[in-house]
Amino acid sequence: MITFSEKAYQCPDDKSSASSPLFDWSEITNLCKLYAAALSEDSHVQKSLINHFESKLRTHQLDKETLRGLNLIYQELLNSKTSNDRKTQIALILQERVEHCTPGFSNGIFFITTQIKSKTLQDCLYQIRFDIVNKVAREYSDDVHQVNSFFSAAQKLGLGVKANNDIYSNDNFEVNRLRNAFKSEYHFLNILNKISEDIHTNFNLNKDRPDLFQA
Repeated sequence: MITFSEKAYQCPDDKSSASSPLFDWSEITNLCKLYAAALSEDSHVQKSLINHFESKLRTHQLDKETLRGLNLIYQELLNSKTSNDRKTQIALILQERVEHCTPGFSNGIFFITTQIKSKTLQDCLYQIRFDIVNKVAREYSDDVHQVNSFFSAAQKLGLGVKANNDIYSNDNFEVNRLRNAFKSEYHFLNILNKISEDIHTNFNLNKDRPDLFQA
């Protein structure tokens, strides 16, 4: 059996994302309009969605990483080359997550941005690890704080994912579930299959975006 070195568990470099711009709150109305339009609702429903989404956003105390992610999402929705399917996919996640508490909303932003930013092999490997932890967590609970606890446990175990906050219960149940999941899912053949699926999905969603497929 092929064993992985520590490089297979390295998180992508944060230097470029740390310097990326924060969301400009003066653009909030435009973001809300793009969000509502992506859901293909009529003008009356769009107005209701915009009011709801904007009021929710303004009440969130968002950290810088979340604001960077929100700006990335805004640029993706704003880009005329982004497919309608991709825009709808993003809007549906936003619609679901805007109902959550601040950590829950931030998790949704992080989930979307990891997909948007998946370009390099390191990014693809991170997405696979992220999905494994997310799957294990949500098989146990949909509670955002419990999900965050699984991510914190995974980070402590050195499984190559970033914790969303400082929650860590040190529960043996979480540790054992994560170890078993990575043993069964994070192996060479499964990684090849996942990367192949990711390439196929991204190509179909972004076939009009040649800039995303440049070396």
